[in-house]
Amino acid sequence: MKSTYILGVRIDIVNKEETLKEIQQLAQSSKPSCVVTVNPEHLYDAHYDPAFKKILNKSNLNLCDGVGVKLVSFLFPPIIKEVVSGSSILKDTLISSRNNKYRVLVLVAPNSLATKEKIEKYLIEQLEMSKECIRVISTIEVVSNNIVKTIVTFRPNVTLLTYNHILANTLIQQMVDVSVSGVKMNVGGSFDYLLGLRKNPPSIFRHFGLEWLYRLVNEPVYRYKRVFKAVILFPLLVLSTKIFLTYPNTKE
Repeated sequence: MKSTYILGVRIDIVNKEETLKEIQQLAQSSKPSCVVTVNPEHLYDAHYDPAFKKILNKSNLNLCDGVGVKLVSFLFPPIIKEVVSGSSILKDTLISSRNNKYRVLVLVAPNSLATKEKIEKYLIEQLEMSKECIRVISTIEVVSNNIVKTIVTFRPNVTLLTYNHILANTLIQQMVDVSVSGVKMNVGGSFDYLLGLRKNPPSIFRHFGLEWLYRLVNEPVYRYKRVFKAVILFPLLVLSTKIFLTYPNTKE
């Protein structure tokens, strides 16, 4: 598997089919593992947070989640050919889990639009997953004794989280450290779109990689800080880093 490094973070060059195959293999393993969908926000934050960068680089699979990451790979080859976002593989991962009778754990942030009850209803009624094969827990703390006991007893093949990226990947690392089985992946707000609680950007926006613009227009208060970081600060950081690496001895 080829990889590139952007701002010191490994990005694996895989397509959607290869990703789903790898997730299935990790789900079947008794060893704890994790998959991260890396977007510009991840890369920007990891640049200033060595602990977070270390967590990302320990992941079993780092996916390119965003056109911005793909475009930046032209400056840091090998070039990424395909964007594989969490929202694009969530439903397929769930269907594969159902077909293979995997145990699926979903950890839901208490303030999520997609609540515990709504996710359970979707998994059981829409995807026809067995009640015995799913657990949905609304929590912000996964290292408490009660939660750990529940997770370890359930022995999930697939664990999905719906938190912000820094908290989610920290929690994932904590689960790996206590040897929680199966593959873990943060899907952020992907359940909101899967359940129809938020509208997906029209295809024209997705085609040109402008999902962020559509979401900014529809949720300006919620999105503006994240968009500013991803669309303005991240490119500036990338360009300054590239210039420094190309001309390390340049003096003002």
